[in-house]
Amino acid sequence: MKDYLLGFAAPLALVLAPSAGLAQDAEADRAAGMEQAVAAMSAAFTVEPLTPEQEARLPQAQALVARIMPQGVMSQMMGGMFEGTFSPLIEAAPPQPGAVVLERLGLQAEAFGLSEEQIAAAAQMLDPAWEERNRREIALLPVVMSRMTEAMEPALRQAMSDLYAVHFNAQELRDIDAFFTTPTGAAYAARSFSMMSDPRLAAATVAVMPTIFGGLEDIETQMAAATADLPSPRGFADLTSNERKTLANMLGYTVEDLQAQMEWTADPEGYYSSAQKAADAAASAAIDAAASAGWDAAEAAKPY
Repeated sequence: MKDYLLGFAAPLALVLAPSAGLAQDAEADRAAGMEQAVAAMSAAFTVEPLTPEQEARLPQAQALVARIMPQGVMSQMMGGMFEGTFSPLIEAAPPQPGAVVLERLGLQAEAFGLSEEQIAAAAQMLDPAWEERNRREIALLPVVMSRMTEAMEPALRQAMSDLYAVHFNAQELRDIDAFFTTPTGAAYAARSFSMMSDPRLAAATVAVMPTIFGGLEDIETQMAAATADLPSPRGFADLTSNERKTLANMLGYTVEDLQAQMEWTADPEGYYSSAQKAADAAASAAIDAAASAGWDAAEAAKPY
């Protein structure tokens, strides 16, 4: 079994593994793509500058936000969220060996009809320490997320200050601040964010999941009805010969590559099944041909 899986995995790994130069190029492309995405999102969320009157209320608003959002509260909330919400979810759905195959080879092992034992063996070959690696990565997540929220907190605090300065006048800000200076107000400020990580909220969300998914199905039905008079999206077979060539050239594909990509996108499991059957048939034909050639040579060598 190991020999079979190694023969299956090794050539795929060689084909799919990028060179160091390509990896660096990919990293640069990702960084450039991130910059473009941030710029596009920033343009989509342009905000009006504060008016002189709002600017005058800003120091009052900042003092209020300092009470409402005590220093470090976001980090505490994230830690509580991992402990109370994410940890039970991770324990309920632990990482699977198939994820290792997907990560290391970019392939869904299940699509090749491998058994659970074969998938586990492939994962062990690709990353013998994958289980311990996952445990350490999961243990590190709360720390990483806490650092991220700490980095975000000043920006959130400033944004909240702007919002309070925009939406409340000076007297309203004084009234709100008066509440937060009371013991009850201080307790509310300290606990309001941490309450958001309470498992009760996660449990309530899980309880309404059937209703939510049922609603999504209704939306899909409504969308299908709303677009019923439109022509269906076109598959490879619907494209003309010129359209296939034009689209393939645009993408840098051959027409055959375009066909494979469109068929895979439309039905990944069916495509892999067809591809596997075709590969099996080709292999069987090659074996039969080799066997036949060997038999013919043996017959020709006979002295009669």
